[in-house]
Amino acid sequence: MDAQTRRDGRVIEELGHYDPVGSSENELKFELDAERAQYWISVGAQPSETVASLIKRKGVVILSKSERRRAKKARQAAASQ
Repeated sequence: MDAQTRRDGRVIEELGHYDPVGSSENELKFELDAERAQYWISVGAQPSETVASLIKRKGVVILSKSERRRAKKARQAAASQ
């Protein structure tokens, strides 16, 4: 969602869908384009706690801002050596 629009406002890009009922009690049905989720997180998108937990279930790593900075510095240091 675009932060500058209302809660039910314009969607920038749909990354998947979620069925909270699911087919059984232990299974949540959701589809997620993990590659696009990783892209949006890498450019600064901040998922809600609920969405972040679903993204993590699909195996996408969500780094905090400080972790991204440390990783970037490590890549730059490795490239300069």
